[in-house]
Amino acid sequence: MLNPKNIINRIPVKKGILFADQMMVSGTSFLLGILLVRALGLEIYGIFALLWMVVLFALGINQAVISKPMLSLAPKMNASDSNQYLNNILMLQFGLSIVITFVGLLLWILPNILPFELPYVSFIPILSGLLFFQMVHDFYRKRCFIEDRIHLAFVIDAILCLGQLSLIAFCWLQNQLTLELTLLLILIANIASVVIAAFSYSIQLIRFPAMISDWKKQFKYSKWLLGTAILQWFSGNYFILIGAAIIGPIAVGVLRMVQNIMGFFHIVFLSLENIAPIEAARQLNVGGWTAMTDYLKKMTFKIGMVFFAMLIIISIGAPWIIQLLYGAGYTEYSYVVIAYCVLYIFVFLSIPLQFALRTIELTYPLFVGYISATLFSFLSANYFLENWGMSGLLAGLIITQLITFSTYLLYCWREGEKQEITQTQKPQITFHKQLSE
Repeated sequence: MLNPKNIINRIPVKKGILFADQMMVSGTSFLLGILLVRALGLEIYGIFALLWMVVLFALGINQAVISKPMLSLAPKMNASDSNQYLNNILMLQFGLSIVITFVGLLLWILPNILPFELPYVSFIPILSGLLFFQMVHDFYRKRCFIEDRIHLAFVIDAILCLGQLSLIAFCWLQNQLTLELTLLLILIANIASVVIAAFSYSIQLIRFPAMISDWKKQFKYSKWLLGTAILQWFSGNYFILIGAAIIGPIAVGVLRMVQNIMGFFHIVFLSLENIAPIEAARQLNVGGWTAMTDYLKKMTFKIGMVFFAMLIIISIGAPWIIQLLYGAGYTEYSYVVIAYCVLYIFVFLSIPLQFALRTIELTYPLFVGYISATLFSFLSANYFLENWGMSGLLAGLIITQLITFSTYLLYCWREGEKQEITQTQKPQITFHKQLSE
């Protein structure tokens, strides 16, 4: 007879919680996008999207300096060393968050002193607070995944996601929702999540020699990733920024609206980011390059089957999906959904290539890929947008992603060739040693 307890124990509870967490994060973003478009209109939503690009820029820097090195380095350590390392990186996290927040506040003060103006300057104080707490939240979330504290990660994400969604929905129902209030409510939910996360960890004594050593290791790993993060932001967003200047904020609103429809795929991306780098590092330690690439290939194939099927469904049903979510007035932008489906093919295929390069600590190809894409953006954005408008904007986004994908593929192929040569030379070396003996 089957024992119910044994059946329950076989259920991958932690993986289920992790998947539910990703569903909640992406679902919140999805619902929030629909709510803001309907409540504020596409143009104001475009301004919100422009402001949120600043938050994403800060998070990109944070992930390059803190999160990505942490996800690759910590799993290679034993439990004691990993705990000390993570505590040391927490101090680095606070320092980085304070510096970026200070820069934001400085930009808010300077227009009152110097003769220059910034757009949307009134939002900078709230935005600066969001930068600080979003970055610290990201650290605690990634630490929970590394230390297998999935339940805590789910709790702090629930406070942030469900908290902001509930507050914004309530104000919308009261007909009081504005752009400034929206940002303030997101900040309140963010503060609550960070406070809960901070109280879930005990304060430990910091050993300064060990902390400086860990910081040096962190900076050594992230030196290429930091430049890559900045270039990644510009390569992906320069077209959008120029589009906002030439076409107007509504162009940004349209892109964000379509990205919201593609939100399902971000569940896949976030899940891969939280699981695959850790497992790839373990596979590299156990079986070397071959074991790691075999794992990444199998993972890409299995997930890719579902991924590409969903892309086809969304492409065919684009007009119906837009009408259902946002209203019949926006169905004219169905072609943007189809263009994004093409874009997401290259986004998905680039992810396992990035994991492979990061796991073997070969991060400069990421920098090369993004600098190539950024140069293309700087040289072509104005021409594409002035001549082809929205179609030029979409073409530019697809080409920049294709450039980075091709670069990663080239360097991974080269590394594979090196590994094959190394493997074929090992038996010969051993044979020559035996002859000499």
